[in-house]
Amino acid sequence: MTDEREVLEWSVFLFARHPGRGLVAVGAVLASAALAWWWFSDPLVVAATLAVLGAALAPYLFPLRYRLDERGVRLKNGLLWDYRPWEKFFDYRVFPDAVQLYFDQRELRGRILKGHLLFFDREGKLNDRIVDMVKRKVRRTEEG
Repeated sequence: MTDEREVLEWSVFLFARHPGRGLVAVGAVLASAALAWWWFSDPLVVAATLAVLGAALAPYLFPLRYRLDERGVRLKNGLLWDYRPWEKFFDYRVFPDAVQLYFDQRELRGRILKGHLLFFDREGKLNDRIVDMVKRKVRRTEEG
């Protein structure tokens, strides 16, 4: 029997896992900022470019911290903070390096965002416990 007060916490740094891809992403952001400066010569446009692209790539460029507990799922990094109770997830799929939690596709949020991808810790020590908790907490539906 598993303790219902179980808390799983871990961090994942995707940039460190795939440094080549990370360098391409950083290069693309810097090239976009340079192009914005060349085209508009306006620091506000460059700042907006960096902010939008930085936010879009934040889960990849900054370490992600996950926390799973009896109430729900928390994700945090430099620019992102999100909490969703388990009831918001309607399905899941296990991959070799992660678990995808799906939102209800009948709601607008579920059609736009799809869900949360929980990458496993690099050492793989928590993989089985993460999958076990997801299986216990996410109610799969025929419609979801």
